[in-house]
Amino acid sequence: MMFYLSGGFYSGWQQRLLRECVGLRAYNPEADGQQHAIYSFVRDDLLAIDQADAIIARWDTYPHIEGMVAEVGYAVAKGKPVLLILDGVTVPNAFLIGLAKRVFIGMDAFVEWWNDRHARGMPVC
Repeated sequence: MMFYLSGGFYSGWQQRLLRECVGLRAYNPEADGQQHAIYSFVRDDLLAIDQADAIIARWDTYPHIEGMVAEVGYAVAKGKPVLLILDGVTVPNAFLIGLAKRVFIGMDAFVEWWNDRHARGMPVC
């Protein structure tokens, strides 16, 4: 499966997942180096979600989560499963949580779950 990584940039979480989750194949928009106009990178990200099988979204304490929320909504509308990581969120949004196929409290919980599923040969979605 191919995953789209949705969430705040520049905190290293995407690289951590790619490094620690055995067998994870993902499109990381942060690594794309998009330096063009806003309408272009939005279009490119939506196309990447269209091509992904599912998304992994991380909601942390970064105050600007609108992009992640929009990507989750878009993915759900397209029938893509969403794995949601809550990382330090103290007041979670019930609607966003309700859109997720599975919710994890913290990055450690996600990595452990992912690697356990992989070791057992079980699907993640």
